[in-house]
Amino acid sequence: MLLLLLLLLLLLLLLLLLLLLLLLLLLLLLLLLLLLLLLLLLLLLLLLLLLLLLLLLLLLLLLLLLLLLLLLQLLLLLLLLLLLLLPLLLLPKFGNFHYRQMHRFLNIKMCAKKSSHDAASKQDHINFKIHARKKKLIWFVRNVRSIDKTNGWK
Repeated sequence: MLLLLLLLLLLLLLLLLLLLLLLLLLLLLLLLLLLLLLLLLLLLLLLLLLLLLLLLLLLLLLLLLLLLLLLLQLLLLLLLLLLLLLPLLLLPKFGNFHYRQMHRFLNIKMCAKKSSHDAASKQDHINFKIHARKKKLIWFVRNVRSIDKTNGWK
């Protein structure tokens, strides 16, 4: 009977051990499941991070495109400004003698043609001829002489 009791106790102990092992296995399985869930969550987080990075890259590309468009617009504006200022840049300048002074003289000459007896216009014309000779604008002085012949001034 003692042997039977001992055997029963041993069986009970074995059963308890088996139950403990089963519980341990279940715990291990649960831990594995939790680890898998954590891995899945990490993967999802990585995917979300990748998506965010892609979105950031797209935003950066869009910003770069906008910057490029702005640069192109500024370049076009500069080109337009250059085209508008091109005639001013191409105007001849001879020393201190400027294009406007020639025009002023020509305007005086046109007025002088209408009233050739106007003393002030005549004096302006003489002053201009002296100024042009001082600046060694020989070609322009020649033009002045040709205008003189048509106007009657010397």
